[in-house]
Amino acid sequence: MGHHGSKDETDGKGNEGIKLRGHYSSHMTGFVNIDGSKHPCDFTVTIGTDDVIHMIEKSPRHEATIIGEFNCAVLCKEPVPFSGGKFYVERSSETNSEYESMVYETLLPFGEEDYFFKGIRSAREDTFVGNDAGNDATDVSSMSIVIKKGPSFTAETLTTGHVSTLLADVAKELAGIAITGPGDDKKLEVEWKARLGFFLGGVIIHTSNMFSPTQFCPKTSARERRPLNLKGIEPEVYHIKANDGVPLLMTRYKCGNKGPILLLHGLCVTSRIFALDTIDKSAVEFFCEHGYDMWALEMRFSVALPSHRNPTKMHDAAEKDLPPVVDFILKTTESPDLQVWAHCVGSLTMHMAMLGGHIDGRKIRCFVASQTGFCIIASALNHAKASTRLDTIAVAFGFTGLNAYTDKNDHVREKMMTSVAKTLARSTLDNKNQCSNSVCHRITSMFGLMWEHRNINDSTHETLTEWFGFGQKDYYHHLAVCFRKGQLTDFKGKDIYTPDFKSKNRLHSPQYRKAMSKLDIPILYLVGSLNRSWDIEATRQSYIRLKEANPDQDYEWFQVPEYGHLDCVMGKDASKDVFPRILPFLEKYATPEKVWQGEDDGEYCNRQV
Repeated sequence: MGHHGSKDETDGKGNEGIKLRGHYSSHMTGFVNIDGSKHPCDFTVTIGTDDVIHMIEKSPRHEATIIGEFNCAVLCKEPVPFSGGKFYVERSSETNSEYESMVYETLLPFGEEDYFFKGIRSAREDTFVGNDAGNDATDVSSMSIVIKKGPSFTAETLTTGHVSTLLADVAKELAGIAITGPGDDKKLEVEWKARLGFFLGGVIIHTSNMFSPTQFCPKTSARERRPLNLKGIEPEVYHIKANDGVPLLMTRYKCGNKGPILLLHGLCVTSRIFALDTIDKSAVEFFCEHGYDMWALEMRFSVALPSHRNPTKMHDAAEKDLPPVVDFILKTTESPDLQVWAHCVGSLTMHMAMLGGHIDGRKIRCFVASQTGFCIIASALNHAKASTRLDTIAVAFGFTGLNAYTDKNDHVREKMMTSVAKTLARSTLDNKNQCSNSVCHRITSMFGLMWEHRNINDSTHETLTEWFGFGQKDYYHHLAVCFRKGQLTDFKGKDIYTPDFKSKNRLHSPQYRKAMSKLDIPILYLVGSLNRSWDIEATRQSYIRLKEANPDQDYEWFQVPEYGHLDCVMGKDASKDVFPRILPFLEKYATPEKVWQGEDDGEYCNRQV
């Protein structure tokens, strides 16, 4: 496949001139129709390319070569080998789906004649054999085939047929993808093995019409919960409506007069990440000890709310959830402003709310942004998913969204997703992060590794289903769009939050300076040094840009050594390794105009930054 691109082309990520060979082999069995009867056949094929990078990122139809063997005794006594065939992905002009079918074309040498062979894996029913397969292809990957009496598709039809393979076998075949290249860059080979696997696996999964995520409804047995140590206070629960009427839920932990702090969770979880009983001291308990008034919000995408399954975008929560919530807290506490600690998508939502002008910056005293900023730089794994546009292939592994939850009673489609997730985890994670937890595997396939396993205790790892669940597809698409753009954008990729973001002269742009002025508040960015969901540069570059735009403001950035992503919030030792690093920043802005000095029995003094 050397004709796919020149040696001087680049993928834009520093891989100039590099060509990686790749191949993927598959075996399918089925039948052909002859004189009204079905006769067995099987099809073995290897998709190969001399330039994986070009195939995935540059070739419009993602073309590759195919070689293999077609075996059907009724047509030829011996298996018919073939080579020099063509594989490509065909788009549909009738739908909004970016990838609609996988096409295999080759010539089969029957004696002295070449017969044209074409196979299509497609989600549509208008294929060569319609529904002759006798099932809805929910647990198999199916391909319709046609063989012509001549070397072109226009020749008379010899036969049609259907071949398929179990999706469980597809997962094993994807694990067998081979990538080789010049030199000894194993890391690059592993990265592109993952990318090719994501690409081929995503298309196969989409064309198989396989996933329909189950309802998040854990079937785990009841367990005794540890009472939280809240200095004797009882949590208060508030029911609030977003600006568009969506019901929200908020829990207040009034442990003192510092704050108030608004706690914002990420995607596919609940605010319970801040109040886990499976670790010795949760975030809520830690800051309760230091006298803070905490408000943990369930945003519309929280798995604790029915609304999390409805179509929604990140800017919906930024525009409609946060403004009334902030106003409610300020009115209830009679405070002119508040503090915010937001994790991951919660941090993105807060950035959107401020950059979009939905929340007046004067209402935010300070902001702790965990793992993400307005510069969007994904980990290698998530970049692979975004760059191969799996969000448009039925949102990577499902049609309505992705679900972390699974159990033994799952439909075969969900079991297949679990199998794929297990294969992905085993092939991309190092030995110290291997585990046998299917929910953990699915979470890794959805977001990348969310924690260093050594930072998570068994109780937390075994109860992931209690607070990790379903994420609606529009959120994944919005994230993927931002990943591809490298910045915070709207759902369609428009640069509405940070105009002239990529301009070298951005500091001379009035629009860019205006956007940066909306973040002219004290902000602490933190990230796990081993974060595998987001590149650590996402927060560091956000910090650098704000510092250059507002040099007199109090901005901080730090890495948490040996921590990943979510373990910075719910790690077993986060109360020793992470929260004490956040505390001094919050203490500087513990009250609207004064700062708490001394220990818990200290006093308020005029704030000096």
